[in-house]
Parts: sequence; structure tokens; C-alpha cells
Amino acid sequence: MIFKLLAWLGVLAGLAGFVHFWRSAGTADAATRWPTVSGIMLESALEQRDRQGGDADRPPGWRAVVRYRYTVNNQTYESTRRRFPEPGFGSNRAEAEAVLTRYPVGGPTTVHYNPANPAEACLEPGDSWPAKLGRYLALAVAAVSLLFALSG
Repeated sequence: MIFKLLAWLGVLAGLAGFVHFWRSAGTADAATRWPTVSGIMLESALEQRDRQGGDADRPPGWRAVVRYRYTVNNQTYESTRRRFPEPGFGSNRAEAEAVLTRYPVGGPTTVHYNPANPAEACLEPGDSWPAKLGRYLALAVAAVSLLFALSG
């Protein structure tokens, strides 16, 4: 009985994950059609996260943190969103540092902003491989969980 309940919870979790990544991909795709304005980079930093618990022996995680300012209709905004979904920590420090070289502090940048909500913006519109991978993994979790839930 508990096994079936856990399997059905896995189905729900997988479907919820898929919906999350599907929505994020939709926003990322829509951002390719958003208007653009010039912005200026306010922050471009490398953030490190040490592993904890059972992962303490693994190397730390790295991510590029950016913050930029832009103006739409005489209203100034700041954002930290690079893309949809926002990248998390990865194990490749060089990859995170490469992002920072594209966005130096004080440098100009092109900002894609949502015309219906100019506070929503990003620097890199379009679908990304992490979002695609997230959708596939979420569907796989839902499918495998469904097999377990329906098995006798």
C-alpha cells in the first residue's frame, strides 16, 4: 500500500516538474520576441557553494552571478536573471568564469524585457539544454513511477 502511494507521489512530482520546466521554456521562447534595451552590468561575480553532508568530499559548486540595470519608459529596473530557468550551481568553474567574461562590471549589455511586465527581463533568451533535460527527466520520473503505480 505504501509503495503504491509513493509511486503515485512520484507520478505527481514528475508531472509537476515537467509543468515547471515547460512553463520556463515557454517564457524563454517568448523572451526571444521581447523588445530589447541597452543595459549596464552592475555585478559580475563567481559564487562558490561548498558541498555538505554526503557530498562533502566532492569539489564545490560554482555559478556566475550577474546584476544589471536597464530603463524602460523612463522607469529604471535591476535584474539578476540571466536566462529561463535561472542556472544553478555546476561543477565546472571555468564555465561559470566564461559567463563572467561576457558580462564585465560596467560594461554594456542587451536586455530582453517583457513588454507586459518590464521588471521581468533576461540577458540570454531562448530554450536551454538544462530546461530540455529537466523536461525529459521529469517525464521519465513520471513514467517510471506510473509503471510502478500500475503494477500488480
